[in-house]
Amino acid sequence: QGLTELNVLLAIALLIGGLFCNVPNWSVQTLVIMGSAAGQAFVLLFLTRYALCFAYPQRVGTITGGLVAFMGVFVLPLLLLSFYTIAVTHSYVFPTMASSWLGAT
Repeated sequence: QGLTELNVLLAIALLIGGLFCNVPNWSVQTLVIMGSAAGQAFVLLFLTRYALCFAYPQRVGTITGGLVAFMGVFVLPLLLLSFYTIAVTHSYVFPTMASSWLGAT
């Protein structure tokens, strides 16, 4: 149904960010940004595909909206922790690597 393939693509996109975010090279950073953008697209595509596979036809929009809202509430504490870590350490590398590895596993 495509969900497994989307999970693999999402894991690859997240691993790109986790592996290469600390490399000080513009070309590599461009690859990291492309991986991050692809990861965001894959998450929304996964949620929509999941809703299409398992929701009643008249409830696809409601289920997709609910899943997106749940993910937003779930990720908010992690984002705040990442922002705090960046403010304290003055480096984005550890939060980026940690969230990439967490998401990819």
